[in-house]
Amino acid sequence: MQIKSDFYRIQYNYNKCSFNDRNSVQKYKNPAFPQKTILQQDNFSRQNNYYEAVGTISFTAKHISKMARGFKEKIGVVFSDIDGTISPKSNYISPNSKNAISLLNRKHLPFVLVTGRCYEDTLPIVEQFSQHPDYIISSLGACITDKNGSELKKVVIDKQEGKNFVEWYKNELAKNKNLNLIMYFDDYPYSDRNIQYPWKTGKVIENLYNFDYIFDSDLPLNKIVIYDTNRTISDIDKSIDRLGNYGVENLQLQKVDNKIYEFYEKSISKSNAIKDVLAFLKLTPNKAIAIGDSPNDLDMLDYIRSNNGLAIAMGGSSDEVIASSNAITDSVLNDGFANCIEYIFSK
Repeated sequence: MQIKSDFYRIQYNYNKCSFNDRNSVQKYKNPAFPQKTILQQDNFSRQNNYYEAVGTISFTAKHISKMARGFKEKIGVVFSDIDGTISPKSNYISPNSKNAISLLNRKHLPFVLVTGRCYEDTLPIVEQFSQHPDYIISSLGACITDKNGSELKKVVIDKQEGKNFVEWYKNELAKNKNLNLIMYFDDYPYSDRNIQYPWKTGKVIENLYNFDYIFDSDLPLNKIVIYDTNRTISDIDKSIDRLGNYGVENLQLQKVDNKIYEFYEKSISKSNAIKDVLAFLKLTPNKAIAIGDSPNDLDMLDYIRSNNGLAIAMGGSSDEVIASSNAITDSVLNDGFANCIEYIFSK
C-alpha cells in the first residue's frame, strides 16, 4: 500500500532514509531493536482507529497525521520539558512557543512543565508566560508545584547520604581542579570552591569553606552537581562505581552533557511525577501528550507512549529518545514545540 508523502512522513534516522511504502518498511529491521520492525501497529494506533501511520510521525510534513488529528479530541493535558524543547538551553522562549502555550490556555488544556531544573530555576521561563503553568514538575520529578506556587510533593536527598557523597568527592575527585562540587539546598546552590556555575537564573553560588554548617541546618538537600570547567568529566566515570564504598546507595545519576553530572534521590523520576499529576487531574496517560528531547525525558516519553498517549520527540533528539516516542517534530531552534501544538490544536 502506498502512503501519501504529503499526508505524513516516516523517518528512519539510523540509515538516514525516508520510507513511504508500508511493505518495504515492514521488511526492514531496526538494528538497534532487532525484535521490532520500524513500523509496527501498536495500541496507540488501534485505540485511535488509525492503522497506516504507526511509527514516527513527522509534524514537519505538509499535513499532520490522521492519528494526531483524531486524537486531539481526547487530549486532557500537555507535558513539556524546558531545555531543548521550549527553550534552546537558555531562558529564551520564542514568540511562537509563547503563542502555542497561550493556545493551550484558551482551550483550557492543562499545561505542565517537566524539568530537571530546580523550581527556582524555572521562574525565568514561567515569568514569560501569559498564564502560570497548571503544574511544574521540577528537579527531575522530586518536586511538584501548582500554579499558585504551593508544593504538592517534595522528595529530598538524605543528609547523611549527602555527607557521604562529599567524602567520596574529597577522596576520589577533589584533586582534579577542573571538577567542582555544587550542592543545592532548598533550591539554592553552594560550593566549596569559588566557582560560578553557568546556570539559568544567574544565581551567585555561595562559597563555603566546607558543607558542615549547611548540613546541620534545616535546609533540605535537593540535588548534587559535579561541574567540570574543562568539559571532560574524565575522572568521574572511573570513580562512580565506588560511591557505594562510601555509603552512597540511594542516589541516581543524570548526565546532562559532557561537563555536568547531576545526582538526585533514587526513587524520583519524571514519569512518577507525571503519574501524580494525572491523578490530581483525574486523567489517564492515554489522554496525554508529552514532549521532550534529552535522555532525562526517556522515562516520561516511554511512559506516555506505552500507555497509548502521544509522545513527541524534538527534532535533533538522539535515536534513543526518538525510539521512546511515537512522533517527531522540528528542533527547538525551528519552533518544533509550537509547530506540533499549533498544528494539532488549531485545526
